Amino acid sequence: MNSLRKAWKACPLNAAAILFCLVGLPVSFLLQSLTIGMRFFWFFVRFVLAVTTLYNLCSVCIAMHFAEKPMRVFRWIARIAAGAWLASFLVVLCCLIAAGQPEHLTSDEDPPAFITVLGAGLNGTEPSLILRNRLDRAIELSRTYPEAKLILCGGLGYDHVITEAEAMQRYLIRNGVDPDRLILEDASRDTAENLHNAKQLMDQLEGEGTHQSWIVTCSFHMMRSKLLAERYGMLHCAENYGLNKFIEIADPALQPNLCYTRIMPSWQAFVLRTPEEYEAWIDGSSEELIGFEIAELIRLSADRKVIVDTNIPCEVLHRISSPNRVAILLSKQATSVERFFDRPDEEKQFLLSVIQSCPDPEAALANFKACIARVNSPERCAAFAQSGFFTLERQEGVDTREEMLSALAAHFGL
Repeated sequence: MNSLRKAWKACPLNAAAILFCLVGLPVSFLLQSLTIGMRFFWFFVRFVLAVTTLYNLCSVCIAMHFAEKPMRVFRWIARIAAGAWLASFLVVLCCLIAAGQPEHLTSDEDPPAFITVLGAGLNGTEPSLILRNRLDRAIELSRTYPEAKLILCGGLGYDHVITEAEAMQRYLIRNGVDPDRLILEDASRDTAENLHNAKQLMDQLEGEGTHQSWIVTCSFHMMRSKLLAERYGMLHCAENYGLNKFIEIADPALQPNLCYTRIMPSWQAFVLRTPEEYEAWIDGSSEELIGFEIAELIRLSADRKVIVDTNIPCEVLHRISSPNRVAILLSKQATSVERFFDRPDEEKQFLLSVIQSCPDPEAALANFKACIARVNSPERCAAFAQSGFFTLERQEGVDTREEMLSALAAHFGL
């Protein structure tokens, strides 16, 4: 109690700010439970509260041990540092939001026959904030182009009670969109299936061919293979496409590595395996995925070309494909390790959150990086380079996307 009174006497405004933040944190969780689709907003609120608490706590601690003059100097330094930290966060946030904004459309654009809305998660039975933004944009487009049908893409997630497509349908109807204009695509589990299934629905309604369709989504990152697919009208299957579906139908007795995530003790156990165990799991999973991947690629390529980021081993690719249909993109081991978590995709960020939840996060991160280094060893890269397939190596510090796209297009004969 004496310490609290001393802190209050030394700098009452800072102490009051700390109390406000400590009360505000649980209140933010309560308010989040009462609102729908605002998880990112409340995360931002808690971030600001945490930064404010840290700043004021430091101010109080220094005030209790130093004279007033040094305290004033420290306060100004702390304020500048906290302000710079918060400003940098806001700049990055604004850049991300701006990157995801739709392009402005002009009146001479050809009117779309379809407006395809891609799913982005639910809060219970309501669209998430990101998905609501997409739906609001779709509502604007639907009013501008009253003849266009809206295709709502999104299946049943692991923690959902209804499909994303159904949640989007409810939201759009509540906001005045004619139910007869809405087409539900409620079987897809990832973006590739979103677009593939949407194309099938368009073919059923208007016959096979090319359709004028606008896609409502947001984009923070675009891989070279996706750029290539978009440029040449191909279906893009990203890394681990269809994996959840394969895992669900896999047999633990026949595909133990593929079923590992269903039987493992915890996700912490997943990231704490030794590099040798991780390498054996990667190799085993690749072998067990071969049949699933080939069957899926046959299905997806029935009506169009497909570009895929695959785990099929080179020796199998030699048996099922010709060299002019395979390209290998290599990165140096250090790049693969140090930039593994740089990508904002959900899978990698989830693994990072698991690592941070371990009893010793630094040791867990070092161990997992050793696992990544093991499966990206110079020996493995050399084996890929000597596989007989067309190979390109990523150059660090230089933007070579256009050169690589041109080289890949020439190799594939696009």
